[in-house]
Amino acid sequence: MLYKKRPQKVPVYAWDKTTGDPKTGDAANITGLISQDGGAPAAIADTNPTEIGGGCYVFDVTADETDGDLLVWYASSTSEDIAVEGGAAFTGGSIVSAPIASTVSAGAVITEDIVAYQHAAFGPYDFTIKDNDENPIDVSGKDLALTVFAKQPNTPAVTLWELTSTAGDITVSGVDGNLVTVSADDTNTEKAGTWLYDLWNVTDDCILATGGLTIERAAPPSA
Repeated sequence: MLYKKRPQKVPVYAWDKTTGDPKTGDAANITGLISQDGGAPAAIADTNPTEIGGGCYVFDVTADETDGDLLVWYASSTSEDIAVEGGAAFTGGSIVSAPIASTVSAGAVITEDIVAYQHAAFGPYDFTIKDNDENPIDVSGKDLALTVFAKQPNTPAVTLWELTSTAGDITVSGVDGNLVTVSADDTNTEKAGTWLYDLWNVTDDCILATGGLTIERAAPPSA
């Protein structure tokens, strides 16, 4: 499964049609295309893939290139007698099986459950972004997003709603540029329940924080 509207990688496999052997060292000759939801394919912005080994290569695809429920990608090589196999995948919500942050781009992933209240403003919630050695990490100027989603065992994640820095829902402050504040109006808290959330550094494609989100039912009016 791939993540919808997230920068990520898609693999291809190159092999020699005359021998059946994997083709290595061919990255400069391989180009790819990607299609969203069965639409016309477009050239992948990453002109040539990065070689992994054993005939396997990966293209870096952008958030715009993964903005579909079904992605199909394929590639070709200008080398003689070389075939390249692509792939297809349905996209899901912004969920990962394990934290993917690094001490360079994202730091230690914050695991924290938060509580909101039905029909009330969301937040503000503050997240202090640090690396594994407790040093602040500057995320000012980064494209940030908080995605709220539902996830049941053995089923794809379903994105419920999303807040973004570009929409003004997420701000960065502090002398070190590492205090992230998330807040929004009450339109996203209409449905009570327990969900999950990820706070993403979209620019660097990594998670800053993750946890549970409980929206508690509004208290009945007093008599």
